[in-house]
Amino acid sequence: MDMNSKPTTMAMALMHTTKRKRRKRRSGVPHQYLTNLPRALLEEVLSHVASSSITNLFNAKRACKSMFEASSQRCVLEHAAVLEKFPYINRHNRRSSSSFLQECMESGNREALFCTGMAEYFSTPETTESGLRRLRAAAAKGHAEARYVCGMILLCFAGGEDDDARKEGLGFLEGLRRSDTVRKCRKTVESVMEHLWWVNGDGRGLAGRCWMGKDVRRGSCRCVEKEELKCLSRNPDFLWLRREEQVLEIVESRLCDLCFWDNEVPVFCNKLGPLNVFLL
Repeated sequence: MDMNSKPTTMAMALMHTTKRKRRKRRSGVPHQYLTNLPRALLEEVLSHVASSSITNLFNAKRACKSMFEASSQRCVLEHAAVLEKFPYINRHNRRSSSSFLQECMESGNREALFCTGMAEYFSTPETTESGLRRLRAAAAKGHAEARYVCGMILLCFAGGEDDDARKEGLGFLEGLRRSDTVRKCRKTVESVMEHLWWVNGDGRGLAGRCWMGKDVRRGSCRCVEKEELKCLSRNPDFLWLRREEQVLEIVESRLCDLCFWDNEVPVFCNKLGPLNVFLL
């Protein structure tokens, strides 16, 4: 046969058939491999899948019965990246999505606790307590954004430096002071609140909040007694700088914890949406 001649119609048909069979065999290999794994190992694999992408977890649930059952286990749902799909769940509020979020929350998923806690705390006064409980539960599991929100809420209510709420709030915020961590927390809070405002319309659900209209009561700063710290929070020029992103890097190492987080409170309040009433 001449190597330069074109393949016949029959030959082309056979080639396409072979390619289709090859593709089908290749696509089936990972699925067969996973289903043959021991159940405990399969659940561990799916836990890693769930933590990286909830979309991939949904795809795995549809693969077969054994994958569906394994994907529904507590150890898998506990690590699901719920925050990835929270805007969809919150906006559409479909029964299946809400049920999935509830299952994740019951499994101790800290992202599910955080999202639900935010939705409840910043919606109506009736759900404030349950929302804060969920935020505290997420914070106890080490969720950085939940720790940030709990700390900011408590500092909003705090009195003097020895106030219990202030001490507890600073406890939640311990270890979060790095500028990249603070930025990430701000961004997450702003993103979640944008979707909550989309659902709640003009934000009337927040109108009855007990802390609306209150001034933030700042603690007394002791770092002014230490010349080497030179706390900038007492500098009048710092007042207009505090909302700038660059200020985190400029003053991060020079502010005491008390001043740093007190000055973060109005920044946090600005992320809550149109009902910003906290002014220092």
